[in-house]
Amino acid sequence: MTPAVFVDLWTGLAVASLEASALILLVLVIQRLLRRPLGPTWSFALWFVVLLRLSLPTLPVSSWTWPRPIESLRTQLWALPATLAPVPAVPVESAAAREPLRSTEPTASPAAPYAFGPTTRPESSPDSSLSTWAKLAAWLWLLGLLALAVRHWLGLALYRRTVRRWPLVADARVLRLSEECREVMGISRPTELRAAPDLETPCLFGVFRPVLLVPASLLQVLSDAEWRNILLHEFGHLRRRDPLTNAWMSLVGMVHWFNPLVAWAIRRMRQDRELACDQLVLAQSGQTTQQSYGATLLKLASYPAPGATTWQLERIGILEGAGPLKARLLALKVRPIVWLNALLGVLAIGFLGSCALTRNPAVTEKPLEAINLEDFTDFPRELTSDRVLLRRQDDPGMWMQIPHGEQTFFGVPFNITGLVRLAGRNSQRLNAWYFRPEVNGIPIGRAFGRLYLLHTTTYYEKPGTAIATIRLNYADGRTADIPIEYGTDTLNYWRQRYESTAQLTGTDARIAWTGKAPAGVAEYGNSLRLILASFQNPHPHRVVQSVDLISTWTDASEVIVGMAVGGPDLPAAWRDAPITRYPKNDWQGKLRFQAVNAVTGKPIRNMELRIEVAEPGVHSRIGTEYTDSDGWATLRYPHADLNYITIWADHPEYVPRIVQWTRRQHGPFPAEFIYRAEPGVRIHGRVLNQAGEPLSGALVRLSGPRPDFKGDGKEFLALDHLVVTTDADGRWSCSEIPKEMSDTLGGSVSAPGFKGTQFSIPPSALDGAEIVIKLRKQGDENPFNGVLKR
Repeated sequence: MTPAVFVDLWTGLAVASLEASALILLVLVIQRLLRRPLGPTWSFALWFVVLLRLSLPTLPVSSWTWPRPIESLRTQLWALPATLAPVPAVPVESAAAREPLRSTEPTASPAAPYAFGPTTRPESSPDSSLSTWAKLAAWLWLLGLLALAVRHWLGLALYRRTVRRWPLVADARVLRLSEECREVMGISRPTELRAAPDLETPCLFGVFRPVLLVPASLLQVLSDAEWRNILLHEFGHLRRRDPLTNAWMSLVGMVHWFNPLVAWAIRRMRQDRELACDQLVLAQSGQTTQQSYGATLLKLASYPAPGATTWQLERIGILEGAGPLKARLLALKVRPIVWLNALLGVLAIGFLGSCALTRNPAVTEKPLEAINLEDFTDFPRELTSDRVLLRRQDDPGMWMQIPHGEQTFFGVPFNITGLVRLAGRNSQRLNAWYFRPEVNGIPIGRAFGRLYLLHTTTYYEKPGTAIATIRLNYADGRTADIPIEYGTDTLNYWRQRYESTAQLTGTDARIAWTGKAPAGVAEYGNSLRLILASFQNPHPHRVVQSVDLISTWTDASEVIVGMAVGGPDLPAAWRDAPITRYPKNDWQGKLRFQAVNAVTGKPIRNMELRIEVAEPGVHSRIGTEYTDSDGWATLRYPHADLNYITIWADHPEYVPRIVQWTRRQHGPFPAEFIYRAEPGVRIHGRVLNQAGEPLSGALVRLSGPRPDFKGDGKEFLALDHLVVTTDADGRWSCSEIPKEMSDTLGGSVSAPGFKGTQFSIPPSALDGAEIVIKLRKQGDENPFNGVLKR
């Protein structure tokens, strides 16, 4: 258990103990006012609500609950660090000063690296005095709990050993009466009776297989009627399962040892339990009268015991001390009205349970609220008119038609001012350093139960893959990470005609909006879509100071259109809205594909196979598969009347190629294919700044000749986009270069805050020498910015 979870547990228990204290007083008031109408059985049953509240550090949400000033105060105190230690201001450039959007035309040189909006994570505020005291109190509570637990279990073990040494009761009269009383109370399991030499009163000892202990000094002095009353009472406890309830009370008492009112309430529970058991005995036994039963209690109370046991360890006796004896004798005179007792008891427990065992979201949760992302968007550049999302600066214009401004989807409000786009960790396939791998410091400043994202992705990924992380930065300095999974929480923004993952599997995600594909990409799909996903906050009572969005995967890139926060329950409009369903794919085509080393013939594991298909008017990517340990993968496609099937085969140790079958050129598609992959040659280098220091995270793009699809060939070299990232020492390497290159290999390097540069490697230079690339900072007029080959 982490320290944060430990403190949270203590905080929940402390709040539960304080609220249970108020509940104890309320139970006493109800018992005082309705003692006769309720009767002993239902009066004792009220205490189960108190035990449940003491046992639950957190509560389910309900609109029917009592006010909780303690919980409200706690929420306000957690918010103090956010008020006293605001997020450090981060300068944000104006929209006019920002870099223009990436052109759709190929660039001669890579664009200068740039990050949009605040990218520096705010420093966590120091722990407040509240959290310091909370930690100290938590440790003191734990020490007290451990001390009581050791004392309890040690005493229990010693007492159990003592009980085992006591002899079994051999008195035939008592054994016969025991069997008769056991049958009267409907107890099927035989109960062991032991004679205790120093016990003050008959009692049950144990939880799951209790032993009935009787004082040895009473075996010969009590009459049959008196023994019958005693045994009926003890077997009544077994019928009511009081040993389990007694263990529950003992455990709750140890956990809440710091609250004296809880200790007093447990003693009161035991007294009420005896009254309830008395009522059961009188109701079940026709031979026992009020006078006889009362006389037995008086005789036990006045009979001198040879000794007293100091341990009250999982014992349930007929006489819990002489103090409440008067109340028990008076209660025997009251004749219960069963139907009235049951009616009032059910109403009272229902009222207490619905009020005390649920929490009102209105106390700790504000209404749904849209989060302003304007300072964190990278598109559009200018937010000056109602046509800002109609600008054609981000061809193919897929974002032109999405709603903007204040919008509501499934009851969740959003303020759509632009796009917050993250780069997949492999998104270096782009020709410019444009998107950010993470966005930090989106201000929230409140507690909430759920976070809502109106979002989508660019590119596909395997279902269940975590493509990004939502990091909640709490006001007390802690954090929590929530994954965004492809297929569960989001889908690719293009809904292509053929796709392997067409349905959202998560119960808290819906397709919120669909549109038409822009003319420029109509051949790739037939609609666009935005997904609305809800994510539960693991700590809804803590104030969230800010949110970070972090890309965690390679290809699929997260795109945030809107963000909102709200209570723990989904809006009614969400629950009532129908779920969008796409037709299920029923693919008939299948291709068995095996990748082997062209030199050794050994199978290649984990080769990535990206599958694309085409038919008249439609070109679609339908998924990605990976080869198994034997080099095999089963590739499925829609039908056999496609124009062509294309497989992009990629592995970090082999030359990347495209395998393509065109029906017009090659005839029917094969059922099985062996792909012989060529091992690549490794080239490597370092990226340094002008002072010769390594640059980590720089992007090195290598580009060879584009595939030439002329002729009837089935395999084509694919070196147009090879991208690697430098490590902490500024080193990079690529092992996908063919041994024999007829064309020059081009390259470019970019890093945040530095001027990019280009370089080229002729075929004659593929000799394994290190390529050292030096970059100068933006604004530096030093003329050198280029490549040194060593």
